[in-house]
Amino acid sequence: IIEGKYMSIDQEKDLNILYNSIKNKTKWVCVVDQDEFITTRLNKNKTICDELRTTFQDTDCIKIPWVMFCSNSQHEPKNILDITTRWDHDKKHPHPFNNIKSRCRYDEIEGKSIFKTDAFNKVSVHYPKDSSKSQIICKDSVRGNPMKLNSWHKRYSENDIKNSILTCNHYRVSSIDNIIKRCTNTNLKRYKDNKNCVRDLKESIYIEKD
Repeated sequence: IIEGKYMSIDQEKDLNILYNSIKNKTKWVCVVDQDEFITTRLNKNKTICDELRTTFQDTDCIKIPWVMFCSNSQHEPKNILDITTRWDHDKKHPHPFNNIKSRCRYDEIEGKSIFKTDAFNKVSVHYPKDSSKSQIICKDSVRGNPMKLNSWHKRYSENDIKNSILTCNHYRVSSIDNIIKRCTNTNLKRYKDNKNCVRDLKESIYIEKD
């Protein structure tokens, strides 16, 4: 797992330097941020490795859509997995101030990927690139259906989440303290340049499922 921290502005360049240093040492790679957690769901007794060896053994890339978790607690939890509240994916969540980072994900949502290193020469934050094979097999983690190789999943419902083989829990807002820390971090240009950063992130908190 390549765990993303606060990288330089050229995040993709940093990722590929790291990827090139490990790609010949492992069969599978997953690029995740510190606020993301991938887990099995449909078959809870199986591990991710179990699913890779069986369900996805003939797959080059698995696309895993986000499940949007959030918290309105003031303080950061000791363990991010303690956060159990999240969006209801059967509802729309239009942002009242049209903030692009906190936009509605009803029609399509991003996700992360687990992929085979022998099939791709490069990576991006959300999916691998520059295929080394003439034909790539890409599937979703919901029901193992064929997918295009990109960042997006169309319409990810509560029923889809319930029946997903793998899910990617995305803890977009983990606390109010986290919002303030993120909005004042000078390394995070996309937040620093938004004068209404705290307001916009607070407006993306929806406590609808637990």
